[in-house]
Amino acid sequence: MKSKFANSSKASFDFGLVKVSRDEFNSFTSFINFMLILFNSVKFPSNPSKPSHFWKTTI
Repeated sequence: MKSKFANSSKASFDFGLVKVSRDEFNSFTSFINFMLILFNSVKFPSNPSKPSHFWKTTI
């Protein structure tokens, strides 16, 4: 009886751990994509008429 309860609680805990890890992974992936968009917007400006040294000084 005691071992059966321990096994069932472990199974529910493992399922909860996987769910939390998956949510954290999705949030982390969204954060990385957001940072890449910011990095690309700075590295490759939409206005190419400005001189390159201007971007070096702003970063």
